[in-house]
Amino acid sequence: MLNYHLLGKKPDGMLSSHTRYGLFSITDKSNSFVGPLIVGLIADSTGNIRCAFFFLVFMVWAAVPVLLSVNVDKGRQDVSDYVSRRALVEE
Repeated sequence: MLNYHLLGKKPDGMLSSHTRYGLFSITDKSNSFVGPLIVGLIADSTGNIRCAFFFLVFMVWAAVPVLLSVNVDKGRQDVSDYVSRRALVEE
């Protein structure tokens, strides 16, 4: 298996696996802190925990357009192209 980060190269337009994991880790950790903080602030300011659920429903629905904008077919094609290029490099 060819490790691009050891060679100082990577395919054009691709993030290294370390960068992808770092971005995932930062967003995962910060969201598990920010979400409860916002819910707690809403509950404290209104005096009612039910109002915080409106924020949670809004956040779920705000993610729907982002998820619908993902071009799955293009992603599949990009993965196929990447695997083909990688196979050529490893030979």
